[in-house]
Amino acid sequence: MKDALQLLVADYLSLMKESGELDAFMPLLISGMGHQVLHTAQRGVREQGVDMASVGKADDGRKTLFMWVLKCGNVGRNEWNVGPQSVRHSLEDLVDVYMRGNIPPEHKKLPRKAIVVTNGEFSSNVLPNMTGYFESLKERHGIEVVAVNGSLLAAWTVDHLFDEHILPAERRMLFRRVLANVSQPDLCISIGRQLIDALVADLPVTEGSKASRKKRTLLALRGVRAVLSALTLRGAAEENVLAPYRLAEYAVLAVWSKLHGELAGATASDSAKEFGMLLGETMTVAMRYHERLDDFYRTQDAFAYVLPDHLFVSKRIFEEAGRLGLQGCFWAWHSKSGHEDVGMHWAYARRLVWLLETHSGLQLPAFDHQATDIHHALLLLAITGHFEKAKGWVSALCQRLGVARSKRELWPTVQTLEQQLQVRFDFEEPTDDGMSCSTLIPILLLWTALLGIDEGYKFLREKLIPETRWSTPNLWSPDVGYDALLASPRGLASHGVGETLAYVPEEPSEYLSRMAKSLPGVEPIASADWYKANFPFIPMLAALHWELQLPREMLVQQAIAFCEGGTALARELQAAGQAPADGRA
Repeated sequence: MKDALQLLVADYLSLMKESGELDAFMPLLISGMGHQVLHTAQRGVREQGVDMASVGKADDGRKTLFMWVLKCGNVGRNEWNVGPQSVRHSLEDLVDVYMRGNIPPEHKKLPRKAIVVTNGEFSSNVLPNMTGYFESLKERHGIEVVAVNGSLLAAWTVDHLFDEHILPAERRMLFRRVLANVSQPDLCISIGRQLIDALVADLPVTEGSKASRKKRTLLALRGVRAVLSALTLRGAAEENVLAPYRLAEYAVLAVWSKLHGELAGATASDSAKEFGMLLGETMTVAMRYHERLDDFYRTQDAFAYVLPDHLFVSKRIFEEAGRLGLQGCFWAWHSKSGHEDVGMHWAYARRLVWLLETHSGLQLPAFDHQATDIHHALLLLAITGHFEKAKGWVSALCQRLGVARSKRELWPTVQTLEQQLQVRFDFEEPTDDGMSCSTLIPILLLWTALLGIDEGYKFLREKLIPETRWSTPNLWSPDVGYDALLASPRGLASHGVGETLAYVPEEPSEYLSRMAKSLPGVEPIASADWYKANFPFIPMLAALHWELQLPREMLVQQAIAFCEGGTALARELQAAGQAPADGRA
């Protein structure tokens, strides 16, 4: 079984590119080997010969300075000795530059070992040259040099990242099934969730010494990242990046639901750093996914040409809008939290604008839960100052919903896609249950109020709601224990308090003021761990992933905070303290 897993991992490693993939994977592996990573690879031509350095125990048990030289693919004569990026040139720089001026003072007296790593193989015609040169370096400079090929790299990965603690027999079986079924997203996601659940099942670790608990926690978190990394590479090879995207989302929710207390209270802890790296992995998977769909976003009705029915088209385009909104909001939060501002939220906003311009189906959702997708997308438009685009979209949604009130088969349903397909193809009779409530109406009231669409707000209040008594406007508020349920759709669906919107004030400002306050008797969002940690993307991700509602208090406060710079009413409410100034809601 171990040999089979090793072959699978070797295949996965061989797919990695040097920049952004192999150099991103190696620190994870080196940490799993128990090393302290001193620095990681830098982009561009090597100037010091060393891609990364670490301190750890060598085979003889001595504390040693390891200097890592990475090379992607097979190493032949050209890769060994031609050009400034060849292996030999890197080793020369290692001796002449890195060892002379870049080793930290506290590590200067340690034994030194250079590791030349490739995810391919070393050609037989260069092995004699390499061996002779390695021996020369040892004689002249006292450096032991070791060559590591893809097979040995895979063995290290199995031993240190997918070891018996992280992937015992039953989990290894799941891991193989996940990778084997990556071309079938639904099956891959289902198996992948089982694997992630197994990896985080024992978190938080409560038995053993403090050091032992810390090690087992970090092993579990690194195991999750390693599995996602493997799945991402295999998904790219199989032309399917949806399953890795969905499983990366689930992994974030699963880890947060287990460790939210620790992650909210200690931002500098090792677990918090690992969680940050997991978020980084998710962001990378998302970027790859959305970049691959750029042509679909820009092409008129592109999704309609590849999907078999209007219901599938509606489901997909609103999912895309919601995910674009979430990723854009995440990057904006990332920048505002003191991290580097790379402007990615603008890139996601541009994709969202393309999608709105090319897919008119976004003007009326087929499913009521798509109100959450709409809210996420509108938040991104507000953050990036696309207020006119947001106003046009909200106005169109109100108009189309007005038509749907007289053609009830168009009304956004609370039923599932499968239930609607049964009705669509006459296997079942339509019922009023599918139109029993609406989360879309409260969200449209929120955005017409914030964006100053007075006619839209008046229409919703005075026309639409009175004439659609068969559909009750609905809001939802979580209660104690919300953070622990984010990986459980059943737990979330039965958690918290549903609320009928029985009265809509005449003044939009009064509606916003009422809705921005917590429901009496329900724990306010300020008591939740995601709020304390300033992680607003956690409930946003959960609502999108499980097709559920956002907390009502958060829904309104966040929209007010993000619209602060664009509408007079938002600025007025912000000044009155109706939303947090940092937008954490």
